[in-house]
Amino acid sequence: MRSGIIRPLLLILMLVVAPVRAEYAVIVNPQLEIEHLDKIDIQNIYLAKTGSFPNGEWVIPVDHKKGAPLRNAFYESVLERTEAQLKSYFSRLVFTGKGSPPRTLEDDDSIKKQVQTNKSVIGYVDSKSVDNTVKVVFTFE
Repeated sequence: MRSGIIRPLLLILMLVVAPVRAEYAVIVNPQLEIEHLDKIDIQNIYLAKTGSFPNGEWVIPVDHKKGAPLRNAFYESVLERTEAQLKSYFSRLVFTGKGSPPRTLEDDDSIKKQVQTNKSVIGYVDSKSVDNTVKVVFTFE
């Protein structure tokens, strides 16, 4: 009888204590004729391996400021690198004249505003910040 009560209580406790995972969204201007990007597309854009979207339109990636928790999640989940690795990577690109890191912006609102006003800009925000002024082309946790 006692074990009959403990098992459901443990299940309930596991559900309550289970960590809530945040979801993030890579966003573009709604006028851009792209419905989805895959992880490789986004890596190529953010690592300055390409200067255009897969449809050939020019792309301008924007990033969150240094130290933002969302920035670390994006680097680890999507770019599969640490901030230190990216700093080293972009130092080499800048030194050789082959590229530069994305421009950094203060927060989700700043990134959304850039995406809304410039069809070439791509950014990432907390999915809670997404509204009909931007288009989600990729999500990650």
